[in-house]
This record gives sequence, C-alpha cells and structure tokens, in this order.
Amino acid sequence: MHALGKIPELLLIVFMLLSSICSGTEKGKAVPKIVIRNGKFITKANGKIFVPFGVNYCVFGKFENGKPGYASFSPTYYDSSFVEKMMAYCKKNGFNTIRVFHAYVSCEDGILESRSAREFSPEYMTNVIHLLEQARIYNIYLIWTFDIWTPPSKWLSEQKTVADGKYAFQKAGGVDYNRNAFYMDLRHARNRANNIVEMIRAIRKHDPELLTTVFSWQLENELYSVENFAPYKLKQFTYNGKNYDLANGKGKQKLMDDVVSNWCNYLTTAIKHEDIEALVSVGVFPFKDVGMDGPGDWSKPGRRDKRVPARPLVLLKTEIDFLDIHFYVWREGNKDELYVLDQKWKSVEKDKLLPLAKKLEKPIMVGETGLFNNYTDGMGLSIPQRVTLASKYLKNHIEALRKDYGVAGVLFWTFGTPSKPNKKLYYDLYYQHEVKEAFIQAWEEGEK
Repeated sequence: MHALGKIPELLLIVFMLLSSICSGTEKGKAVPKIVIRNGKFITKANGKIFVPFGVNYCVFGKFENGKPGYASFSPTYYDSSFVEKMMAYCKKNGFNTIRVFHAYVSCEDGILESRSAREFSPEYMTNVIHLLEQARIYNIYLIWTFDIWTPPSKWLSEQKTVADGKYAFQKAGGVDYNRNAFYMDLRHARNRANNIVEMIRAIRKHDPELLTTVFSWQLENELYSVENFAPYKLKQFTYNGKNYDLANGKGKQKLMDDVVSNWCNYLTTAIKHEDIEALVSVGVFPFKDVGMDGPGDWSKPGRRDKRVPARPLVLLKTEIDFLDIHFYVWREGNKDELYVLDQKWKSVEKDKLLPLAKKLEKPIMVGETGLFNNYTDGMGLSIPQRVTLASKYLKNHIEALRKDYGVAGVLFWTFGTPSKPNKKLYYDLYYQHEVKEAFIQAWEEGEK
C-alpha cells in the first residue's frame, strides 16, 4: 500500500482546500529544469535522477463548428476547478508528470479563433497558462502532445522556419494520401513546428519561468501512417529524389522510415532553435497492437487495422531526445498479460532497441498505459470483481515494465475522464481507487 493511501478522505479534502487557498495567493517557484544526461532524466539544479510517473489528462469534445477533437483547453470545456483539484490529487499521490493534448481545430472555441488568425486564441491561452501555473505551484511537469491533424492556418503553415533549407519535402495531398500527407508535405510540417515554436514564444512572453514546467514537447501522440492510402498503396514512389519499390513490405517500410525521420528532424531543429533546452519526444504504439509481428510486416493476411506505427529503432536515430512507447495491458486466450507484453516488445525489436537506446543515451518511457474498457468483458463478473481482477493484471504489467524492460517512466491513461454513456466501466485513476493503488504499488515494487 502506498504510504499516503491510508489518509482518510476528509484529510484529502482539507489538503485540497488548503492547496486551493495557496494557489490563489502564491505564484510558486519555478520548477527545476529536467535534462538528459547519460541516458537518464536528471534534475539540472541538483543532478538527481528524475523519474516521470503520473497520468494523462484528456478532454474530448465537439467544437462550435461541429468538429470533434481534443478540447482540454477549449474555452467551452476547460474546467479550472477540476484542474486545481487534479494537481492537488497528483501531488498527494506522488505523481509528478501529467501528459496533456493540444487542440487542432480553428474556430470560436478552438486553439485558433479562425483560419485567418495570427495568434492563438486568447481564451485558449489563458487556460494553457492556468494549467502551467498550477503545475508550477505543485511542482508537477507537463508533456504537451499533438495528435494527427493540424489546425487550418496560413499563419502556421506558411511561416518559414530555420529548418526549411535543411530538410526537403514535397507536395502531397488529396484524398489519396489521407493523414500520410501530414509527414510528407512542407505545409503540414511547418504548421506543427510553428505551432510548438509559437506556443513557446507565447508562454515566454507571459512568464519565461513557466517554460521549465514543460517536461517535453511531443511531436505526435502516436506517429503512424495508413497502409491503404498513398503513397504506400502504390507500386512505386519517388520521395526526395529517391525511388522506392513498394511491391512488398520491405520497400514500404524503408519509405516510411525515411519520411518520419525527415519529419522528426525538421520539427526538432525548429524547436531547438527557439529553445535549446527543450526536450523533444514522439509517441508510438507497438506493431503488435495492429496485428504486425514487426517492421515490414505490412501485408500480413487477416490484418484489418491498416495503421502502421513508426519504427522505434528509426525514431531513436533521429534528433529527438527520448522515445515514448505506449503499452496497454492485454491477454490473448490462455496467454497472460506478461506474455503479451513481451510479444509487444519483440515487435518493436527489443533486442536491438534497448541496446541502441543505451548507446545513444536516449531514455524510453511509457507515456500511456492502462486498461481498455472491454478488457474483462465476457467473464460473467460484476463491475467490482472486474476492477479487482484488472488491477491484478495491471500490477503485473507495470512491475514488468520497470523491472524487466527498464523504462524511464510511466503515465496512466487516463485521469478524470467521465465515463461515456454507452460504457458501464471506465478504468480511470480518479474514479477507480483500487486501480490507482495497484498502479502506485506496482511502480514502487518494480524498482526493487
């Protein structure tokens, strides 16, 4: 049991009230900058190892223009009182890192108020600053991530970056490319790069000390391409003057490796020019999650999910500072969660990946882990019984991540996300106390 787990609920309420009073009157000291040395996350001020341990906070909603998307900081959905409660809760339970999602919608309550806007929405930025200030008060770090789409914006898409002359792109668009165009076309690369650069500038303009609260700028939540869209559905393709034979998985994988490497390096170069100490990361899921045994296994018979994750081994070799691989708890028939976890690691070339990470001195963390809503369906169990069983599986999974695979940190999906009406059970640390305790205990025991 976690040391603070026995504190009565009443004391937690008092703690939150006192913290709320404090947050209203104190600015809080700047949190120490986190850097990477010898393959470890280090607190720059004292040289102590920092281990990111925490949660994901994600609000999904429909914007004023009718489009759904990540809306955590939208003026329509941002809940400042819950954010303050979350910070106090995380501090009390030993969580030091929260991963959050930026919006990609341009409309009245989006990240940009319109497609012609030349600045981020003032109301949106007020919410961003509020979260940063609350994180500073509680000495909690934030990973800012982005997901797939970019907000329509000439300001972000046409503004040149310092990386423009160093990396080549080519025009790619239309329905045939779908989301694959986002990593191949300069307009989209600029949009994402400038989104982060301008966010750094906006935060710095308000209060430069808030930037140390940013643990990492994550280029993509989960970086992947789609097999049944161009260019991967074609027989041949020319990219940056190089010809690729796409008749088999090997050629497709080589093209994707080159595309994502170019994209990651372009963005990282632009970000580092704006903030030399910024840590840049990218998220990805294992090949096994989409029915692939590993890279190049594109046309495996019966594979319905056409997503193909970026190859972690290739991502490590780019200019990013560390890698975030998402491992969720799962079982397959009579194969337990530890067997499935190892199969997922094998699909990302574990025996090559872990030594390379050590050689390049780049940490690998798990920015998303947790339990799917249907994980314990079909067992004839009550919801309390399902939660207890799932907590046991989660504990085994988390212990193994730290003890057997040596990950540098782990964040639970998710925290404070309301259960959807059509789902009777949602594994969330805020709502499921038993799951929270299993998560904390497993991480502590995995260190032994």
